[in-house]
Amino acid sequence: MNFKKTAAEAAISLIGSNTVIGLGDGSTMNYMVDGLRANQYNSLALFTSSFSTKKIIGSCLFCSE
Repeated sequence: MNFKKTAAEAAISLIGSNTVIGLGDGSTMNYMVDGLRANQYNSLALFTSSFSTKKIIGSCLFCSE
């Protein structure tokens, strides 16, 4: 069992409308971004201060700069 992926999926299930999401650069973050993309949260704005996270989410359509 991949506990980091499971944790990301559990966190994604808690996202409601008008939810603010801050992404760091922890090892679970990649699973969060993948899960958000898979669930097509097209109107979601993501914010991060992490340079490495900005590189990962920079190419996705639903991300804010």
